Amino acid sequence: MIQRHGLEANVQSTEKVGIMPNRVKTIAFSWLALRLNQRLPDNLPLVTEHAIGES
Repeated sequence: MIQRHGLEANVQSTEKVGIMPNRVKTIAFSWLALRLNQRLPDNLPLVTEHAIGES
């Protein structure tokens, strides 16, 4: 899909950084729950390129 848009990316398994692929979703939802529990933003503009509160 990335190549279809004329972009290139070096996509690798999360195993390279010690995270089993079947755990990625669990880790992501845990991170979101932690942010919500601590009343912190669930958005990191540096990563998502969207301002906090923007959809």
